[in-house]
Amino acid sequence: MPLVKLWKAIFGTSQPTDSSKPNPASANQDRHSDRPKRKLAKPTKPKRSALKSQQPAQPSAVKPDRVAKVAKRQPAAKRGVLDFVSGGPHASLCRMIKKSGATRILEVGVGDGTRAMAVLSTLAKSKPGAELKYIAIDLFEMGDGQLTLKEFHQQLRTINVKPHLIPMPYEQGLVRVVHTFGTVDLLLLADQDLDSCDPLIARVTDSSSLVLHFDGQNWKQIETKNPDQGGDRTAA
Repeated sequence: MPLVKLWKAIFGTSQPTDSSKPNPASANQDRHSDRPKRKLAKPTKPKRSALKSQQPAQPSAVKPDRVAKVAKRQPAAKRGVLDFVSGGPHASLCRMIKKSGATRILEVGVGDGTRAMAVLSTLAKSKPGAELKYIAIDLFEMGDGQLTLKEFHQQLRTINVKPHLIPMPYEQGLVRVVHTFGTVDLLLLADQDLDSCDPLIARVTDSSSLVLHFDGQNWKQIETKNPDQGGDRTAA
């Protein structure tokens, strides 16, 4: 039996592949396997600092109630002494006493304290170097005063004045002034309810004293005479 027939009888009709001939599929696989593997670059994320620098600055939102609280914290502008002297509520009074040359001042009723500061500043400016003695009669916190005794002391300390304060009704206070200080150069009767014809007024003043009374709208000068010298006291 020929060998070919024997081969076909044993292994069938398939022919053995020739290993010498190249296989195209395996060649393509070998070609791709020889290439170096390329790593895909991962996308880089920008840093947060870079993103913040690129973004435009946005104003922080402020709540309306917080704005209101901040506005309330801002203190109101304080008025200086010069505001009361020039063009302030006590400007007309300061013009009346400017040339008086008074160094001993008595004020009956201090109000909110600004009048005393304006008066003393005016007198100190018109007579530099003079030692001013300021006396005040007021009930302060014992009555319906706008200031306490301590608050008025602190207020006058800002203009370097050492006051003599008498927390009494004005009749008793005038008696105290007569026995302790004598007469004064300037007497300010700030309370419109005070009796401008009280004999005690003449006892704390002399012929050269300037006496001014507030009638509720304006300051008016009062001419007085000492009862011991005779004569009557008339109001201007």
